Amino acid sequence: MKNILMYLNIPWGFIKQRPQFMAEKLSQYFDVFVYYNKPYKQTYLVQTDATEEQVNLIERPKVPRKTKFLKQIDNVIQRLFLKRYIKRCDTVWIMHPDQYEILKTKIKNKRVVYDCMDDYSQFPHLAEKEQHRLRNIEEELVKRADYTFYTSNTLQQRYKIRYKSTQKSYVINNGFEPIQNIVEDSKVREFLKGINGKKLIYIGAIAQWFDLELIQEVLNSNPDVHIVLFGPTDIELPTLERLHCFGKIPHSSIYTAMKYADVLMMPFKINPLIEAVDPIKVYEYIYSTKPVLVPDYEEMKKFKGYVAIYRDIDDFNHQLRKSIEKVDNYNLESFKQTNTWEARARQICDILNNEGKVE
Repeated sequence: MKNILMYLNIPWGFIKQRPQFMAEKLSQYFDVFVYYNKPYKQTYLVQTDATEEQVNLIERPKVPRKTKFLKQIDNVIQRLFLKRYIKRCDTVWIMHPDQYEILKTKIKNKRVVYDCMDDYSQFPHLAEKEQHRLRNIEEELVKRADYTFYTSNTLQQRYKIRYKSTQKSYVINNGFEPIQNIVEDSKVREFLKGINGKKLIYIGAIAQWFDLELIQEVLNSNPDVHIVLFGPTDIELPTLERLHCFGKIPHSSIYTAMKYADVLMMPFKINPLIEAVDPIKVYEYIYSTKPVLVPDYEEMKKFKGYVAIYRDIDDFNHQLRKSIEKVDNYNLESFKQTNTWEARARQICDILNNEGKVE
């Protein structure tokens, strides 16, 4: 297997996460063609890193899909557009059930990888009818895929029960990208230096699962604390004293933000969607060596020893007030060696090339 057509479920310039990292790292082992739709909105787009030159990027202007008819037209256009790339590739890498619905008639003789990153039917904005539609397509995809990669154990076990699939599946967790030297983002640095007090920093998308009640209570209970948010915002944030919103930043700037943090946090409300999430930000937080506060759910247990886990708002305040010990250097070195995106790509390469052991 030499060529992979990777169908991204996000634009290449979207805030950098698993799809872009996987494309870059796998391009060291395979000839990777990355197909993505150019977005209408710029909300989640940031400056891309120079490493994009490692992959073959195929950008296509997005066609409106607001009605069933427009979706059908767009599906036909995408099939025609991708036909020549599918012919050139041994493997088609899919990241969302809707992509399979578009391509399934064109990939009958291809090796199919489903890289499942979220329980898509659990996104809170979806109507019940849309949830059922997604699950029906996804069941077909899971049973068709030659390899399914899940980002978390919870996701793998949930899908095995839901779809009663006996196909090969593997848990390939998320990871982080190590850096040699931090080139500081001067705007981020000066913004944070202008805040006097203990800085709790969050980096990532701010959406419906963001725990605004916790944010407000933490600020009320800790008058010396400032909360600083970096990332695109999909929800209306309250106007609170000592709550600061910088906006989105490129991935190359996140370590500048973390450098000036007293504590890094992930204030999420726990729901079925979040319970299956393996957050990239936690790997990156740990790599920064700063104290980290995360909510209590099953997927956080593997980070025990590197993070402080809180059960509720009172426990969050308790964990914040007490001294959070830095993790043992030896253990952190082990963490660094086994949780990079390069390590994840090697796992996948071994599986695809050697028919790895089924988990």
